[in-house]
Amino acid sequence: MKLILAASGALAAYLAWRSLGWPLIHDAPLMHYIAWVIGQGGVPYRDVFDMNLPGVYLIHAAVIGLLGRGDLAWRLFDLGWLAATGALLWTYARPLGAAPAWAGALLFALYHLSGGAWRVGQRDFLLCLFLLAGAYGVARSIERGARSARSCGAGSRSGSA
Repeated sequence: MKLILAASGALAAYLAWRSLGWPLIHDAPLMHYIAWVIGQGGVPYRDVFDMNLPGVYLIHAAVIGLLGRGDLAWRLFDLGWLAATGALLWTYARPLGAAPAWAGALLFALYHLSGGAWRVGQRDFLLCLFLLAGAYGVARSIERGARSARSCGAGSRSGSA
């Protein structure tokens, strides 16, 4: 099992390194454009129509504001988001043991990275972090016998995206 995890980790690192040159394609440029329109004073759903929720535009606007509009900036953000999601997956699965926790985090990373440039920054990928945070909070509050109000607060994180 350790050999499989080590090989998976090496493959994930290799794919992450190879992905640094991926261009912005598919939905990411559209979200960048809409975030730019909003930054110029435009109103989403009135001045520019798209089916995504405002949180997606806010994430893109934050990336543009902090890292810039280029391909590498978005790629670094995507890899950082992947690392955060993997860390949360590891934390969520840790009570099952170290091997299942690492397997879950690495398989998620491999799935995301093996899909190619079109999967970068997809809203479903971005949503995973919020859903995991909500599930983790609910699971931990139930395990600790916390009041239902705390579970509701943790579950509401799932809907924050």
